[in-house]
Amino acid sequence: MDATNRVGRQADKLASRVGSAVPLPIWKPTPKPGSVIVCSTPDVDTSVQDQMLADSKAARAEEEARKARIKDGSARIDTNFAGFDQQFFDGIANNQMNLYQPELDDQFGKARDSLAFALARAGTLNSTIAGDKTAELGQKYDTQKATIASNAQAAADALKGRVATEKTSLTGLLNSTADSDRAANESLARSQQLFQEQPTYNALPDLFAGFASGVGNYYAGQQSRDAYAAYTNSRSPSAGSSRTIQ
Repeated sequence: MDATNRVGRQADKLASRVGSAVPLPIWKPTPKPGSVIVCSTPDVDTSVQDQMLADSKAARAEEEARKARIKDGSARIDTNFAGFDQQFFDGIANNQMNLYQPELDDQFGKARDSLAFALARAGTLNSTIAGDKTAELGQKYDTQKATIASNAQAAADALKGRVATEKTSLTGLLNSTADSDRAANESLARSQQLFQEQPTYNALPDLFAGFASGVGNYYAGQQSRDAYAAYTNSRSPSAGSSRTIQ
């Protein structure tokens, strides 16, 4: 009887709790050792991050492709300008010398003949004057030859500078556009144009003009110097007669 009453009282308490707003305790199972509990998490929107990652990958791929096009274009520029080596520029200088050297030699030969004629006419063909003037003519020839060689080298250096400028310009265009085909086509056209250029030839002026005509004046001046030297020596105390004192 008491047991029945006790169960009844517990049932009444449970009923009163259900009827009220007080929540009932929730039974939670205690996991056994070694068991796995799967917890679910709410879904998160990662579309923005996914798009950023995709854009980053695409940008890296495009940059690698751009670098590859620039590398290819640079190699094609170098190929088109490969003929402009030191041997080519040495050839430009030699061509310039070959244009002027024959004319210089011709003028020198005529000046030497004119000098010999003038010396013979003045009767000084075998004098020291002849030796001095011949040496002077040779020095003038060497000076003119060195000037021509310097100008020839300057022409080669000027062309070398233009080639370097063209390559720099084409490389800048390639780096800004990454268009290897355009860089290759333009470098081919510009290199062909530079290859076709030849040194400009201008006739030499008369480099030995009036050289032989000065022989007479030189001879007269030399005679005056010799006469003055003889006079000075004659006036020197050592040139007079000496007397021995005993």
